[in-house]
Amino acid sequence: MKVEIIIPESTTGKTYFRLLEPMVYLGYTIPRDFVTDGVSSPRFLHVVFPQLDSYLLAAVVHDYLLQTGHGWVVANRAFSKGLKDLNVPLWKRKLLESAVWLASKWYR
Repeated sequence: MKVEIIIPESTTGKTYFRLLEPMVYLGYTIPRDFVTDGVSSPRFLHVVFPQLDSYLLAAVVHDYLLQTGHGWVVANRAFSKGLKDLNVPLWKRKLLESAVWLASKWYR
């Protein structure tokens, strides 16, 4: 997966990633130029959950599914499957899955 890092001129400090080529993962085709924030975590957690890590693929699919109207249940299941398929360590996977589950309750 080739991505371009986008650092907007804002005070949020958020980093975004733009796909430079289409990506196929978990049966979904994410188009070129799709923009994601990767794993949405506070900056102080980037030491444990860096933005550019093996789980970025799962995060891209999760964001794509949400942005295209598939809903939280489908997106969260795909994220969990992706984390497992990518061999993310169990402790990290459970923390990431819990954070996504909490976000899905908060933003509904």
